[in-house]
Amino acid sequence: MSRTPNWILILAALFVGLIGVLGLVNLFSESYDYDDPEMVHVENWLTYSTQVPSEGYMVLYHYSESCSFCQQIQDDILGFASSNPSDIPVLLADVNDADLRASNQFAPVSITGTPTVTIYLDGEVIDQRVGPDPIIAMINDFNAGTFAP
Repeated sequence: MSRTPNWILILAALFVGLIGVLGLVNLFSESYDYDDPEMVHVENWLTYSTQVPSEGYMVLYHYSESCSFCQQIQDDILGFASSNPSDIPVLLADVNDADLRASNQFAPVSITGTPTVTIYLDGEVIDQRVGPDPIIAMINDFNAGTFAP
């Protein structure tokens, strides 16, 4: 009768342990979805101006669910939208939304790709950032209280 070598049992135990740890991390980590009803979406560019506050900052986030970069930063931007130290409103605009595309001539800014954030201060556009790295830097700056356009 052949005995299974100890190293195979050890590797199997490590593999099972690793799967368990990854499962626990995934279970307890915060994950967000673009369709979350708590997220504020731009429904129509015709009424969009009523969503822009006249005082303080606001962020408009253009995304596409099929965009790999948007998927890469999804938890970061939606976590920021859900809760940030300064309570900065974040509005989401899905570039594939048929209603938004139909009223696109009224969009407040033009975008060259996704992901893109447009930053407002006191109702006026003051900055725009395109791509995951600049957007993550913006989030980190806002969270640290060091944002400067």
